[in-house]
Amino acid sequence: MWNRIYIALILACTLCACSARQHIFPFSLGEGWSEARQTLDVADSLRVNEGRLYDDSLALAEAYTLLGHWRLIYPDDYARACYYYGRMLRSRGDQVSAMRAFIAGSHAPYVDRVVPLPWFSDYHILGRIYTNMGMMCHDNGEFELAYDIYKLSAEQFQEAHDTTAYYYALNAMAYEIAEQNLHDETFSLLSRIETECTDANVLTKTWETKAELYRNLAQYDSAIFAARQLYAHGYWATSGYVTMAQAFWHLEQYDSALYYAEYVIDKIDATSQEKYNMLYILTYSTTSISSDEIKKRSEERADIDKEILDPLHVQLAQAIDVLLQ
Repeated sequence: MWNRIYIALILACTLCACSARQHIFPFSLGEGWSEARQTLDVADSLRVNEGRLYDDSLALAEAYTLLGHWRLIYPDDYARACYYYGRMLRSRGDQVSAMRAFIAGSHAPYVDRVVPLPWFSDYHILGRIYTNMGMMCHDNGEFELAYDIYKLSAEQFQEAHDTTAYYYALNAMAYEIAEQNLHDETFSLLSRIETECTDANVLTKTWETKAELYRNLAQYDSAIFAARQLYAHGYWATSGYVTMAQAFWHLEQYDSALYYAEYVIDKIDATSQEKYNMLYILTYSTTSISSDEIKKRSEERADIDKEILDPLHVQLAQAIDVLLQ
């Protein structure tokens, strides 16, 4: 009973504050408030117009902290601050703090977890928050959990009437099913996307999911075909080249495997995990390199594992523990 009274009092106070927030609070919060809003506006502009992240850690931390005190009055701004702060932390390798920021952002629409704030409206940014959480789960091999988080992301994009982001989220869900080697379930979801979605970029992205599924199922010819469809449609990310290198390696077509592995290694946007995987192919797919070169490649691969991947997976495991709690 007391819990209900407590929640009712919070709602009553917050509703009263909300009616006056546009007239009172921007002034009472002073210069810090203006700077926080400016930080978020710049972050929005960089993301939308230039496709890059705002990376001023001090400004983002200040906006995140200040708006945290006023999240019941300005939940949309708080969610934006949580998103940009979390993205900055994630890009800098602090996965645990990033997850905490994303979780805080996911609570922005609520007074007390299950009690909604009627004036929260930025479901698009909430979808982006869940997308990042899903990516972190995926990167640590938590494919079932990633699927559940991407489903939440899809629901937010649907609420925001952002159909393109919605179908990207559905494809992300399909990708997590593909990682679990579930053929029929993957194609059921992909079929829905292909039936309902008209966005060419989303439809191209589904070939990446098909390539991953076929590779996981050891259907290597089909994996190569799907990966090539990505590039036939103008999608130049490294994932398809990784798939082709691995598929050709399993087919014992080592010259082709080496060609694509070398291509990935030279790509500036290749991830550390992709380079780690490609170095294995470059080391063990040919007898034409010297023992010194084999040693060099093996040591480079070990360095990536020890210095980058192992610490990342430790951080991600801790971040996912925070999420599960």
